[in-house]
Amino acid sequence: MNHPYTLLEQSKWRVRDGWAELLDRYPWEWFVTLTFTLPIHPEAAHKSLRVWIAKLNRELFGPRWYKKPPRGVYWVAAEEYQRRNVLHLHLLMAAVGNARRLSYVDLWPALGNKNGWARVEAVDSNEAVSRYLSKYVTKEGEIYFSDNLPDVTAGLAALWLEPTTTGPLPAQDTPRD
Repeated sequence: MNHPYTLLEQSKWRVRDGWAELLDRYPWEWFVTLTFTLPIHPEAAHKSLRVWIAKLNRELFGPRWYKKPPRGVYWVAAEEYQRRNVLHLHLLMAAVGNARRLSYVDLWPALGNKNGWARVEAVDSNEAVSRYLSKYVTKEGEIYFSDNLPDVTAGLAALWLEPTTTGPLPAQDTPRD
């Protein structure tokens, strides 16, 4: 019996699932969506993101937060273009301490630079948000990591060591969407 999915689709699921497994190893606290009102160059978008995160770090760790281990919150961000062809960002964030989420919802548009609305939600399911963000690896998106992201790669699944190159996906690797 032929498998209904192409080898390319199977490979994309394996990549996405591998990324989800990696991301799920972090204790994510916030799932964030940051939008822009008008088209914006990705570098300008990332500058707004860095300013927003720096303000959070300053609140949590003080004015010289970048010199103090663990050097602030850590995060993973994914770029996505909306249907109207305007960039927006999704982030998973950890080490946010007692920061008030709604303060950072309000701060995003106040920074200017075409910033639109923000959503900052507490993470209910680490696995769900990890799977959600990992899909951007195979959707022509980009994923970015903070410089201080801890290394959690020890003992990742064998799919990284011996990927299946032909035939159907093993049952544990079929998509869960």
